[in-house]
Amino acid sequence: MMDYSLGEPGSSEPTAPPSDASWPDSSVMSTLEIENGAGSIYSSEHDQLPSVEEVRMNVMSTGKGNDSGGRCRLIVFITLVVLAVIFIIVTIALLATGKGTGGSSSLATGGAESIRLGLIRNFLNSYVQDGDVLTDTSSPQYRAMKFLADNDAWKLPVPAEDSTSSTKFLQRFALSTFYYSTLGETWKDDMNFLTDNDECAWFKIFVDPSTRVAYKIGTSCTEDTAIVNGILLPNNALNGTLPRELELLSNIEFISMEYNGMSGPVPPMFGMKELSFVALDHNDFTGTLGSYVGSWPKLTTLALSNNRMTGTLPEQLSTLPLEALALDDNGFRGSISAVAGIKTMRNLYLEDNSFLGTLVESYFGNMTNLRFLDLSRNNFVGTFPSQLMKLNELVVLDLHGNKLTGGLGLMGTELSARATNSKLSFLALHNNEFSSNIPASISLLKNLRHLDVSGNKFQGILPSSIGSLTGLTYLFAGQNSFDSGPIPSFIGQLTRLEELSLKRTFRTNKIPDFVGNNLTELLLLDLDDNQLTGEIPINLGGLSKLYFLLLNRNRLTGSIPVALNGLENIQMLLLDNNTLMGSLDFMCGSTSLDIMYADCGGSSKEVNCSCCQECCVDSTVCYDNDFAANQDPIWENGYIRTAFIFDNAFGWTYGT
Repeated sequence: MMDYSLGEPGSSEPTAPPSDASWPDSSVMSTLEIENGAGSIYSSEHDQLPSVEEVRMNVMSTGKGNDSGGRCRLIVFITLVVLAVIFIIVTIALLATGKGTGGSSSLATGGAESIRLGLIRNFLNSYVQDGDVLTDTSSPQYRAMKFLADNDAWKLPVPAEDSTSSTKFLQRFALSTFYYSTLGETWKDDMNFLTDNDECAWFKIFVDPSTRVAYKIGTSCTEDTAIVNGILLPNNALNGTLPRELELLSNIEFISMEYNGMSGPVPPMFGMKELSFVALDHNDFTGTLGSYVGSWPKLTTLALSNNRMTGTLPEQLSTLPLEALALDDNGFRGSISAVAGIKTMRNLYLEDNSFLGTLVESYFGNMTNLRFLDLSRNNFVGTFPSQLMKLNELVVLDLHGNKLTGGLGLMGTELSARATNSKLSFLALHNNEFSSNIPASISLLKNLRHLDVSGNKFQGILPSSIGSLTGLTYLFAGQNSFDSGPIPSFIGQLTRLEELSLKRTFRTNKIPDFVGNNLTELLLLDLDDNQLTGEIPINLGGLSKLYFLLLNRNRLTGSIPVALNGLENIQMLLLDNNTLMGSLDFMCGSTSLDIMYADCGGSSKEVNCSCCQECCVDSTVCYDNDFAANQDPIWENGYIRTAFIFDNAFGWTYGT
């Protein structure tokens, strides 16, 4: 098949690529020029055909008597006309086999571009799965094809169908299709896409002002062969859909397009043998995760978090060398057996889906490299999988928000047998149905920083061995069935605590002095709904970092200490449903205080408060909210809490 290199209208020279570009073949090919206007056709590298008038004048100048010469010239003329007609017929046939050009198919108006468009279409028919998109003038594929035919300054030669040098042409087509399919005209930054540059230069450099690290955002190519090996376009207002034509980039290694607005299904992109990293999280993708992932044999990272995908997990996932799999915050359902036992797995995030079934012990025995495991807020049942305690590399374990039952005895046995776990720092078991006692061997988790066992049915006492976990910054044990008793003295040893909740744990007696003296790092102290007695300790006013103080629904007495005005960062202060007296007006000047409730209501109010948002009366429903901090730390932020949200987190009923 002949390659056509088109020049500017009226010029006999082919258009040259940019001077700094690598041109695949600099040999001069035949040019086909089509004149603007009447559509006169000239054959490449030949003289102009004589006009009818010229032929007539030539015949007359030779004299009427020279009949043989005239007949020869007439024969030549007729022959040339026939050849021109044949040329036109062949051209029309070429266009017809290309199924039309979608609005620019006539020779008079489309000219050489129509021929080129037809040739491009013929070539791409072998590579595009749905050939109809090449004739649909509104499709991204057609627009990309049209760009290559009409507007691309490079005017790459159209490869032959069996050409082995089609890579660059297909790259440019695939990236152009991607641009149109994701509504490139509305991107936050065009990243030099569809400019006159080589497609390997369709990127821009951005410098992180905090780290001074430079990032190349856009396409990435190998330096030696100029083959596209990556697309990096996070948070760039990509919308529309992801086109399947990206699979034409058969050597691509990474795709990073997180935090955009793309929708529709993730297309079945087969044949990406080098693909190792895919990040499409925080978009609006729907549909299922298909078996096509099995055609990505080098895939180590797949992030599809925070989309609207559904369905079950394809078994092909089990064949991949995955190290990080993030499918959280979708609508996936069914078993997780497809990802169980992947030995290379280090980070597995499946939270906020509808997975179900038992967490079988055998799922985790071989996952010896696992560091982060988040299965929270699903529908898992059964008991705690004690095999998890054998994973020496495990740092984060989050199982909260499921329907797990039974005790933690096997967990305690595993911990005792192993003597210690030096890496687990985050353990979240809240909002399940665990029962029995918390094993004392939990203290063997020496590196534990975050422990949340709230919202279960644990009994007995909080083991005093927890006092040896001096690195704890977060301890939530609320809403359990612990034995009644005072605030455990070992709490005073946890001097790094930033958040402490003993809400509804049947605590009695006075608030001990060590709370105000030792726990000076506290941001949140929640002692709500217990049977605490005595006065509010004056030293609580020295907790200058405290944002939230919940002492409501207890049996506290005495005057409210003015020392509380030392809580310079306080945002929430709940003192209602106690037997406190005095005035809270000294807090009215606080610029940080958003919510303050006290027993300042009724005809015989106990507290004077002119700035309280709610003035309550003992033993009556004052407000609907059962305040509990429920903005769980999430893995995207390194399990660091970024906000406190207080609401009826566990569905508790006021006063029960």
